[in-house]
Amino acid sequence: MAKSFVAPYLVPDSDAIEMQPWTLDMRGESTPLGAVVDNWVSGTDLNVSRGVTMNLDSVRQRCGLPEQSELGLVVTWMSDSSKIRRRVLTKQVLEPRNEVSVTLPGNEIGGTIRLSTSLILLADIDRPAPGTPHRRGSILYTDVISVVLEGEGSMFPMAVVDFDARPYDSRASWHVETSTDLDADFSSTFQVLVNEKDKPLIKAIESEKPNREQQALLDELSSGVMQVVLELAYAMKSLGDLAGGDFETGTVGDVLFSLIEQTGDVDLGDLSEPNQIGRRSSVFQGMARGLAAGRVF
Repeated sequence: MAKSFVAPYLVPDSDAIEMQPWTLDMRGESTPLGAVVDNWVSGTDLNVSRGVTMNLDSVRQRCGLPEQSELGLVVTWMSDSSKIRRRVLTKQVLEPRNEVSVTLPGNEIGGTIRLSTSLILLADIDRPAPGTPHRRGSILYTDVISVVLEGEGSMFPMAVVDFDARPYDSRASWHVETSTDLDADFSSTFQVLVNEKDKPLIKAIESEKPNREQQALLDELSSGVMQVVLELAYAMKSLGDLAGGDFETGTVGDVLFSLIEQTGDVDLGDLSEPNQIGRRSSVFQGMARGLAAGRVF
């Protein structure tokens, strides 16, 4: 459903733009993306696509834009559980018919996802007429849907707690509760606990529109949490506990084994060797940042 959009400048008529329904590609099958994604497994990427058709002449004329003005499609998403917001696509519009295909990284999403598709100006307009959009990034049209991920729940549920009342270092900003019970449900045993004393981080998590500094804090939290879980996964692999990967979907074993596969099953040697601490730390940091950015190694 299109979200009503009110701009302080001219915008195109809604009938000049047709944003077709999103399609979900999951487990090799393409189905319409509904308001609820059932049986979603924590950590699983969402691959979605849609077609966007528009009458470019009508859009430009209605907005008072020059014939050669550059238009673009932008796709963004935000997860209410992870508080992460990403822009996953910026595509210049050159033809009336456009295909949009994006991936939402499974390690960052959970709960309710707000998925937005917007038509924007890609470049400033010199000497614009009164009332016309002219700034780069001006939104001419936007479509927003909300999708609830159900099944195994959010990959990393969060809670703000008093670290002084817990067996954690009160100077730490966050702590990840983990489990080595490979048959346990991942989403019910893994949790991110945020120190209530870290007000800037909490404000960033609660912000609907994080600023640059807040987004940096969220990115650091995301990659840091992922690094902890990756280190656990590889430690358990070194003990032989993840051999075979034959685990029930959504269990601790299933998620940890999947993370090892996504990062290329890196050979880290003997995890107990002290002289390898520096190398292991940099390798885990790189893998965690890659996963947090939606890349697969």
